[in-house]
Amino acid sequence: MKKLKISLIHLDIHHGLADENRAALLALIRQSAAEGAQVIVAPELSISGYSFDNRAAVAPLVETMEGPTVSALRDLARSLKVYICIGLAIENVPSGAYTNSAVVVDTDGEIVCRYDKINAESRWACPGNPRQDNTFDTPWGRAGVLICSDSYYGLMPRVTALRNADLLLVPANWPPAGLDPRELWRARALENGLYLAACNRTGMD
Repeated sequence: MKKLKISLIHLDIHHGLADENRAALLALIRQSAAEGAQVIVAPELSISGYSFDNRAAVAPLVETMEGPTVSALRDLARSLKVYICIGLAIENVPSGAYTNSAVVVDTDGEIVCRYDKINAESRWACPGNPRQDNTFDTPWGRAGVLICSDSYYGLMPRVTALRNADLLLVPANWPPAGLDPRELWRARALENGLYLAACNRTGMD
């Protein structure tokens, strides 16, 4: 298997400032690629910030799959020849449903995976389909994606492993108090025989 260098961008996300967060993220992706990263992972909801009381509050920050963030990432991945995994709030067309999603773009700028969080934020996000395929192929093996708390429980990482994933990418947003998921992640990796790379955010909402 080829050697793989992964960059985890623990971005200081400023709540509600999408343009500022996007610019910071794109700059850090360029820096990561310049330092040799081949797979680059950003946090959960890395453009909008995390905490929203209702659908109306998050509505100005939700994007489509053809929106500015995914479009910019496709161009950047193609030019830098890297894989990029990012978490963001997505509006599904034509239903109008909102999801907490992760999108993966490959070195050709193609979207190779879209995963919608199943254990979703009940105040605004619709849960993802439990049967959605969260895996994709890379030159280093098969990879999968789960968002934050979806990776804590045994079943979803196990299903990902049964889809022959060698690596699990986890865009995350966990607070400094309460549950520390690092022991859970170690357990999920060990019991499924796969590698796990989790990218949290920093800063405060």
